[in-house]
Amino acid sequence: MLTLSRRPDTSCGQRGQVVVLFALLIPMFLGLGAIVLSVGNWYVHQKRLQTLVDAGAFAGGTKFTRCTSDPAFNGPANSEIKLEALKYGGDTTRDIATQNLQVQEPNDVHLVLNGDTYWSTNPYPPDDTLGDPCSVKFLDVKGTDDRLPLLWRVLPLFPSALKKARVQIEIAESAVGVLPFAVLDVDPLAVAAIFIDEETDQVIHRQYLNKQALPPGDPLVGYNVWEGDFADFDITMQNMGVIIMASKVANPPLPNVGALPPYTCNQAPTRWRCYSGSTGTSGLSFIHGYDDDSSGGAQAPIIKDVSLTGGSCGPPGFPTNLSAPYYTYDGPCSAGLDAVVDFGNQPNPPANPPAGIRAEVTANGASLTWSAGGIGGPLGTWSCPSCIGLPADSGRQVVNIGWQTQIGNGSTRRSGTFPKVAAPYVSNDASGPVQYLELACTSSANYTCPTILANSLPDEGAGLTGPTIHVTVGLQPVLSIGQKVAFRVASPPGSKNQALDCDKNRTIDEEILTGCKTPFALNYDKTTQTWRDLDCDDYDPNAGSPTFRYRLPVDAPYEPDPFPDCATIEPGDRLGQVRRGLHDRFESPCTPNDWDPTLTNIPSDLDRRWIQLVVTDATAFEGSGASPDDAIPVKYIGSFYVVGWSVGGQANGCPGENEPPPPGWRVRNNSVDVWGYFRWSVLPSSGGTTTGELCNFDGNDTCIAVLVE
Repeated sequence: MLTLSRRPDTSCGQRGQVVVLFALLIPMFLGLGAIVLSVGNWYVHQKRLQTLVDAGAFAGGTKFTRCTSDPAFNGPANSEIKLEALKYGGDTTRDIATQNLQVQEPNDVHLVLNGDTYWSTNPYPPDDTLGDPCSVKFLDVKGTDDRLPLLWRVLPLFPSALKKARVQIEIAESAVGVLPFAVLDVDPLAVAAIFIDEETDQVIHRQYLNKQALPPGDPLVGYNVWEGDFADFDITMQNMGVIIMASKVANPPLPNVGALPPYTCNQAPTRWRCYSGSTGTSGLSFIHGYDDDSSGGAQAPIIKDVSLTGGSCGPPGFPTNLSAPYYTYDGPCSAGLDAVVDFGNQPNPPANPPAGIRAEVTANGASLTWSAGGIGGPLGTWSCPSCIGLPADSGRQVVNIGWQTQIGNGSTRRSGTFPKVAAPYVSNDASGPVQYLELACTSSANYTCPTILANSLPDEGAGLTGPTIHVTVGLQPVLSIGQKVAFRVASPPGSKNQALDCDKNRTIDEEILTGCKTPFALNYDKTTQTWRDLDCDDYDPNAGSPTFRYRLPVDAPYEPDPFPDCATIEPGDRLGQVRRGLHDRFESPCTPNDWDPTLTNIPSDLDRRWIQLVVTDATAFEGSGASPDDAIPVKYIGSFYVVGWSVGGQANGCPGENEPPPPGWRVRNNSVDVWGYFRWSVLPSSGGTTTGELCNFDGNDTCIAVLVE
């Protein structure tokens, strides 16, 4: 018989085991959750701490501009850099008003600036053990978030987050947002003086000059000075002029003695440039050579010494006219004149007959007065105190001496002219950067100089040793911190100004308002003092996108890298656009002039008067006229603080805020001129790229604050 049996019911015995197991797992789940959430919280704290140290480093980086106001690099500039870093670094202990509170417990953040250790406990470790910011040219920010808070106090761990950031100040290799203006840096590698006989255009003497380092207190401090001696100088009985050559290459070719070839100064205008009078073979300074041995007569007098005197140009030492009146930087003014005219053995040339010859002498039509002695000795001296006009921008002013005699109660009259016996020069466009030019005479064994200056000299005689002529040239100063600089950015059509067409399909007023969108790179290698593309042969202003312009690498198609190291010149007929751009940037709304001439209080980096410009060589804008393809090389990017401008000869800007232009700058009635102070500055990292080299705070470079750690 089959018997069925029932399986025992064991469910009652297992009931409740899951609950027990879950109860056992809950602490583990909570522990794992606490670990995950705490680790995540730690990660958030570290990210926020990194944000704080980055913000502190970047903020401090904007204040490195102050380093150049502190020559010792150990005073207020360093303090201001660190205070700005603390302002945004979140350390409430060191700055109770810090503006950047990122973390859960702000009072736990502690910063050490340029120190080699992190904060771990009070007192704080010292700052600047790595060096003060201005000296080492970086700001290192080390941050500690003390004892990170736990979400649940189940872990016996109390770690502290440690983060750091470092901003380093490096030389800008390219910059974005420059304004479409360029300023000139006069820093040639070679300067030469070329003497020519102006009657025959023959080269008499030529040689390189030497650059001078002047001691403090020298009257020429502030000029870019070059000097040289021309020994055994041949004084002919002709008129001689001196041409000044400035070169961007070290050894420009000098002409041979003899005929002056026309290509010597003009074959490479982007490499060297000659500065002379309007004819190209007339000098910026002039030597009147005369015969001191022969004698004249009543009917055929001889001209001898002709010397200029100060007049209203002022004596040597007069500001900006140190070499007046032979070479005068600022006009208008006037000069006096002393002349020696040999009428023969006459007891008193001006006297009436029969005692004399009733002589009359004029200089450019102005009557001269005779007096005994003076530079003429026994012959007397014909003089005028202020008869030679020297108008501004006038260049060479040729002086002609006229004479007339009357003998025998008027029965015999004679008259004539001694042409070009002096030629004072007032600086103009043809003289370029030359601001001072003096010729001095030193006697030799066979020659005695009549005066220190060498602008009127007697012939030394056949076979005799001539004097030494010392040439001193003072060029426009090399750009320096705090220097006041002016530049012309618009004038009538056909003129070449210091304005740039930096972007394609944008007007110059738009470029002035917002800055150039095209980034510009350096063309000049300061280490080797060489240009990569001096003639801008590799620059195609039509290449690039619809907005940007780019440099074309040799034998390569268009590509946006490298950035252009040349910039296209803007023709000179954009008066209205430039006026509108200046108005929109500086006058709408009115921007106050906060420049401090002591360089102690630097205007805010956000001040719209701060602008970045292209700095190029002095020869870049020589000549007249500009074609659409004319370009100038970028030497470096400079920072300027604009303090004044004029439109059509009338000062513009906010009432009471404009400063006058620099001494010697000639504002024109048909142009737009801008002036300001050259200043070293630091751009944010977004302002461009760097060379990787640390900035030279004593130099002219624009620099960039780069986050390197």
